[in-house]
Amino acid sequence: MKVYIFYKIFMFISLNVTITSLRQRYFKQKPFFLSSSKKNEEQCIISSKNNNVYCNSSAKLFISENNFLNNKKLITISPGGFKGFYLLGILTYLKENYDFSNFIYSGASAGSWNGLFMCYKGDPLEFAFKLLDSNIKKAKSITEFEIFLKYLLLSSYKEEDFDLRRLFIGVTTFKNFVPRKNIFSDFNSLEDVINCCIASSHIPLITGGITNKYHDMFTFDGGFCDYPYLLNDNLILHVSPSMWEEINKKKKNSNNIKRNIQTIKQFSDFFSISKNNLFELFDDGYQDAKNHKSYFDELFIVNSEVDDDGIIEI
Repeated sequence: MKVYIFYKIFMFISLNVTITSLRQRYFKQKPFFLSSSKKNEEQCIISSKNNNVYCNSSAKLFISENNFLNNKKLITISPGGFKGFYLLGILTYLKENYDFSNFIYSGASAGSWNGLFMCYKGDPLEFAFKLLDSNIKKAKSITEFEIFLKYLLLSSYKEEDFDLRRLFIGVTTFKNFVPRKNIFSDFNSLEDVINCCIASSHIPLITGGITNKYHDMFTFDGGFCDYPYLLNDNLILHVSPSMWEEINKKKKNSNNIKRNIQTIKQFSDFFSISKNNLFELFDDGYQDAKNHKSYFDELFIVNSEVDDDGIIEI
């Protein structure tokens, strides 16, 4: 009986979280549980290896006292549903043209998968084309799509192919029925980080069942939070489907990219495999990044040098 009551309460909360989150995404309303959320709010980092939790001042110490992470520059990557393949195109262009050895990455939902891509040590184009495998279109649901991605990654790569130290994933979790934003890092295996990406992408009744658990915690899409990224003063770039709009506002130039890839006519299209040409989204992202080469050169050339191959070292 107690289990049934718990399930009913949890379902009620889940549905409310889903509805309010969708309002936030499409009608610009903030979720009821994050109405006062700000970029400088408290944040907890969870070590996936040992489940140690570092909050507030201890979270800052976790970064500053880690010799690898200290003074690293940050790139954040937004959610985006299947528009994540558009972001993949942008990031592929960046990885092909710039050196990110001094960077770490923080993403949520689709941004978590792209963050994992940024941690890949090999050829970025080879990795991207593997993700664009034609068999991926055979998935009948987002759950099947994620299972396919998990199988593809685990059968094609090893943990040593990635530098997982660089990745921070935003996940919404529940404790005592209260939703919380947590940033997971310090992953113990490739399968572990993939499971975290799935947890960060979980929307009840849309991307899977009513619940999803990661490290014994009920999880929801990290994009439910206003700022599901690592708090870091060294933020250099935020990659999102609407980033050109923000860039063009700063440059006061309305003649650049005219289309807004984030405009979505129907909510169902946002999560529909059949209604999204993944390769076309990827190519659009790649070409848009290429068209903004001067912006990226200006952004990344600060305190950098160009090597003999013309690659910018940051």
